[in-house]
Amino acid sequence: MSQNIYVFIDCFPKVKNQVVWNHYWNFIEKHLNDEFKESDYAEIHHICPKCYLDKQYWKNKDNLIRLSFINHVIAHRLLWLSFRDNKSCLAYRALTFKTKNSYRSLYYFDIRKDTEFINDYHKACATYGMLGHSMPEHSKQKMSQSRTGSKRDEKTKLKMSLARKLYWERKKDRKFHKPSWNSGLKMSKEFCDKLSKIQKGKKHKKFTDESKLHVKEKTLIAMNSEKQINIRKQIKQDYEKQKQELGKNYIKWNEFQTSWYKNA
Repeated sequence: MSQNIYVFIDCFPKVKNQVVWNHYWNFIEKHLNDEFKESDYAEIHHICPKCYLDKQYWKNKDNLIRLSFINHVIAHRLLWLSFRDNKSCLAYRALTFKTKNSYRSLYYFDIRKDTEFINDYHKACATYGMLGHSMPEHSKQKMSQSRTGSKRDEKTKLKMSLARKLYWERKKDRKFHKPSWNSGLKMSKEFCDKLSKIQKGKKHKKFTDESKLHVKEKTLIAMNSEKQINIRKQIKQDYEKQKQELGKNYIKWNEFQTSWYKNA
């Protein structure tokens, strides 16, 4: 009996790109009778994806077709371009993940360069991710128990502080800092009016002189702690040693400090 590939055509959502939609059905008809050897790797593709069907129709033979891995990816890309919805986007992304499957790893698709798809993928993750879902109590307890009593070593603390310092140093430098998409753009009057309406009636905490002093006290205590003082003394001693040894070819203070933290 001939396979009826259009059996679930009414289950698809509204088509946004008719040209790609027609191309998808031509693609399915072309590869409907592809033959594979026992040694060949093939995957089962749902012509109408499972996300659009009830569980009772998932194993319907009219809706199944054998495709090679590359053709399977192409089929899901055509579906995503046809609908541009969250379900088709996530189904397409699932095929492009790196897996333990040796055959799939040979034909890994680096999809992160496709900015158009990445924007849709982030929207899909926001809607189908943890948004609106509360974590159960037993999983919260497991997470808290796994972290209780664990303390970071001195080396990891130094590496973390160094990473923060390097981040802010690079941010100041224009070579490493990429400007944001809205840098240099002025807000429209309509947008400013919307912001003013939202902020009206809200009570904001004032940054008083007392709070400023409180912040300064905290920073001074952190800077003048015994560990920080001993570390700074050690760095200065090592810096003067290398200055005497190398003479004119000594390393500058900033470079020496960063290299010291790396080798610590």
